[in-house]
Amino acid sequence: ELQSRLSILTDDFHRLEKDNVALYEKLRYQENYQSGRMQRPNSYVGINIDSESSSRQRNDVTEKYHNLYEETINPFRQFKNQETVRGQSLNPAERVAMQFTKLLTGNKYSRLLFVAYAILLHFLVFFCMYEVMTQGPAEVKRQGNIHFDKPNTPDT
Repeated sequence: ELQSRLSILTDDFHRLEKDNVALYEKLRYQENYQSGRMQRPNSYVGINIDSESSSRQRNDVTEKYHNLYEETINPFRQFKNQETVRGQSLNPAERVAMQFTKLLTGNKYSRLLFVAYAILLHFLVFFCMYEVMTQGPAEVKRQGNIHFDKPNTPDT
C-alpha cells in the first residue's frame, strides 16, 4: 500500500510540476503581450507586492519554473535527452564504440591527434606501396627467396 501511495504522489508531483511550467509559460506570454517587448523573466506586469520576503519567495519560485520552462523549450537539451535514452538501448559493443567516438570528438586536441594519426597511417601505407612497386623481381628474389618462375613439373 505504501508503494502505491508513493507512486500516486510521485505522479501527482510530476503532473503539478508540468501544470506550473504551463502556467509560467502563460505568464511569460502575458508579460510579453502587455509590454510589447521582451522583459526580464522575473518581472511581473500588474503584480505589486510590497513585502520583501514574499517578493524573494516569488523570485525563487519564478526562477525554479523559469529553469524548467527553459529546459522544455531548449531543442539541444531535448536532443541530448533523446540520445541518452537511445544510448541506453544499445548493446555493449555499440556502447563501447559510442564512448570511444565521444572520447575522440570530445575536445579540440583529441580531434587534432586523431587527424594527425590518420595522416601518418596514410603516409606509411603509401610509402610501403611505393617501395614494393619500385623493387624489381630480381631484388625481391634476393631479399626473400620468392620464386616468380613457373615450377618445372612434368606434363602427365
